[in-house]
Amino acid sequence: MNIDEVARRRAMLRTEARYPFRKLRLGIYIAFGVSGVVGFVVSFFRVIAGRELPNSLVNLAIQTGLIALMVFLWRIEARKDHKLFERYLAQENARPPSQP
Repeated sequence: MNIDEVARRRAMLRTEARYPFRKLRLGIYIAFGVSGVVGFVVSFFRVIAGRELPNSLVNLAIQTGLIALMVFLWRIEARKDHKLFERYLAQENARPPSQP
């Protein structure tokens, strides 16, 4: 392992230690996003078929909003994680190398 790889691993560990439930949040975003996609597909085909049109249009709008919200939250989480990782990586690269 070279110095850069060690610094990257240490920065990643510090990032994960800072937000220990981040993976859980991402899993929840994925679960709700998949649920929104399934609901969107069902509502979309109900609208195309013309069955219960007012109710189906409301459901389609709700599912679309859910998908948009999950994508938005995912992007915020990813951006925040990337900034924190870059900050920790810069700190790790600024440290003097340790003696073996």
